[in-house]
Amino acid sequence: MKPGAKKYNTFLKTILSLSLVLIVVSIIGGWYFIFNQSGLMSKAQTESIYAQKEYDVLSNLEIQLKKIADSSQIVTESLPKNKDVSSFIADVEQTAAGNGLATTEVIIGSQTLKGKANNQEYSQTISKDGYYELPMKLTFKGSYANVTKLLSDLNSYRRIVMVTGVDIKKDNAETNVSNDNVIAIVQLSIFSKK
Repeated sequence: MKPGAKKYNTFLKTILSLSLVLIVVSIIGGWYFIFNQSGLMSKAQTESIYAQKEYDVLSNLEIQLKKIADSSQIVTESLPKNKDVSSFIADVEQTAAGNGLATTEVIIGSQTLKGKANNQEYSQTISKDGYYELPMKLTFKGSYANVTKLLSDLNSYRRIVMVTGVDIKKDNAETNVSNDNVIAIVQLSIFSKK
């Protein structure tokens, strides 16, 4: 072989060796870069999933907070500032009359009410945490079906009314056998703001 060809072969082998080394280094470097980026992407994806879950939790809490605020506003509006018992009793008597019932007795706390309520009846209020409770008993005469209508109407009052007991008895004063008249004693409480 000619001396120039030997040098040329050596030069080609060196270039091929360097090219092979560069290719191997490029592959290893590329693999390392891709593997590293894949790990970063996986970490970013995990953090994204975690952030989405946290966002969902916070969104649900925000929705619950709005519901609580709405409920709180409804309750606040349902608690009048004044302790006006007479207007409530007048409303109940009017509702009872509209349902075909006669109101025969009103007891506020432990005092029987004759006529309109006055400041003495307010002394029967029970002080609670942030509000006053006023227990009372109302006695009605009429049909059983009308008593159930009245109870349903009390349940839908804008003012908060808590029925704590109902005692229903046959009206023995009625002599008509087919008559379904009853005497209903409804124990309830109304509330007002402090």
